[in-house]
Amino acid sequence: MRADDVQRNLAELSRELVSLLGDYQRANEDRARKEAAYKAAYAAAYLAAEGNIEERKQRAVLATADQYRDAELAAVLFDNVRAALRVLGQRLDAGRTIASTIRAEAIATGVGT
Repeated sequence: MRADDVQRNLAELSRELVSLLGDYQRANEDRARKEAAYKAAYAAAYLAAEGNIEERKQRAVLATADQYRDAELAAVLFDNVRAALRVLGQRLDAGRTIASTIRAEAIATGVGT
């Protein structure tokens, strides 16, 4: 791998990082909105339900199953984007290490000085 290949790779990874950070922010906001919507719907369903405490809880669970699913899926997406950011960070670290190695080899051999 040549120095210009490493430079191009690091530049591409940096662009991916910027894009992924936007995805991270959107996923986090979506997760928070859907969790809040689920909690509000659950509370409303619980308060509107009749019966003893356990019956009201179960009626609220049934009434808000779709919101719960949406909130859980949003949390999964957020976790996936967060994991992708970690992996991208590792790829950037590896690219920097390769660049450093190429630089050290160039200095040692007198190439590019």
